[in-house]
Amino acid sequence: MNAEKLARGALTLTVIAISLIIFRGSISIFNSIVIPLALYIILYDFSPGEFLTTFFAAFFLVALFFSTQVFFMVSYGLLAFLLSAFAERGIFLRIVILTLGAASSFLIAIWITDLILGTAIQRALTALAGGSQAGFYLLVLGEGIAAGVVLAAVSTWLKRRLAGR
Repeated sequence: MNAEKLARGALTLTVIAISLIIFRGSISIFNSIVIPLALYIILYDFSPGEFLTTFFAAFFLVALFFSTQVFFMVSYGLLAFLLSAFAERGIFLRIVILTLGAASSFLIAIWITDLILGTAIQRALTALAGGSQAGFYLLVLGEGIAAGVVLAAVSTWLKRRLAGR
């Protein structure tokens, strides 16, 4: 890994840490946009080994300082992978794939976080949705749609910008 890539990897870790510090609680949905995009940028021209090294460094950073976000970090890594894997596809397909990936991975991350760490994220979101389980699932789907649409749109712009370097 050369000095430029090492610096970009360190900058990515910094962006992830700052995002997790700033966007907590009900506004943590912004993490589902900022963190996958930060990972997507380095995934664009890093080798798989370099990307995995940076991702695992970010994962350990999150595990040490933001333990309730550790399972969501896996979700963000999945979204970055989906951004990269479907970068050449049409915008509608990317939105659908990213929405499904985001909503399902958020749901799984919520369940695992509640189960392993003893948090009450699902209960809090259910209360936010009016106490209805259906409302909870619609809320998570809404978050997935918002994340999917924004990620697809911004990644299109980023891809053009990165290709022009």
